[in-house]
Amino acid sequence: LFKLVSEGSIASGTRRIEAVTGRGVERWIAEQLQKNNELSNEREKLEDEKRKLEKEIAKLKLGSRKSEAEAIVRSVMPLEATNISVATKEINATDAEELKSFAEMVQSLMGNGKVIVLGTKLDGNVSLVALVSDDVAKEKKVVAGKLVGSVAEIVGGKGGGRPNFAQAGGKHPEKLGEALAKVQAIVHNMEGFFTFP
Repeated sequence: LFKLVSEGSIASGTRRIEAVTGRGVERWIAEQLQKNNELSNEREKLEDEKRKLEKEIAKLKLGSRKSEAEAIVRSVMPLEATNISVATKEINATDAEELKSFAEMVQSLMGNGKVIVLGTKLDGNVSLVALVSDDVAKEKKVVAGKLVGSVAEIVGGKGGGRPNFAQAGGKHPEKLGEALAKVQAIVHNMEGFFTFP
């Protein structure tokens, strides 16, 4: 066995080549494996720390948006001839996870009789979240999965989820405003008041 381990300049016009042979190669391989394991463990620690810091940053960032979430909940408007109030909002989010976390914050503030649909544009696509208060999901025909699916069709996508929380995606961000504008009509249609075209 013969393994070159280094090569470099030690003087002008002079190079030094170092190698190990025989059992020296075996020892060299064992040393490299140990170094690799140490580096791998260190990398895992750094990645864990990175994930913790990212979660902390996301938590702090989300906390700063509580007033925005409260404003969305206050903006709900009652639908005619129904006990349901609806709000829609296009928000800024860096990724789908941030949108989901923000939506969960809004959901925690909602109370009864409310339907809220949030949308954001991400990397040339659309992400949507539909929130339906538990009483509406149980007593009415309005469920978040069906609602977000109908809204997503307008932006060229589809989605689904739980009766009170559902997500969807779409590929036509230029139609997000149109989709959010039709949420009230879609909810009315689900309630059976009139047919949504």
